[in-house]
Amino acid sequence: MTISDFAYLWESPRGRYFLVGSPDDEYGYLIWDSVTRTALLIEDDDMDEEVTALMERHGVPVAARIVDVPGWDEGSES
Repeated sequence: MTISDFAYLWESPRGRYFLVGSPDDEYGYLIWDSVTRTALLIEDDDMDEEVTALMERHGVPVAARIVDVPGWDEGSES
């Protein structure tokens, strides 16, 4: 895969994808899809760092925790 294969992550409508965590964290960011409520795992560490850096540069919202992402718990039973 190339970096252009991941462009949808920063070109999608704002609010679909989020970066969760902190770039200072040992594992960097988690890429979160707020529509499917799933995480995207990029197994190549170098590609993951490049993708998340581009997402951040393109203004993809960053949340400290998944619970801070709008709609994270829609449909859950309390």
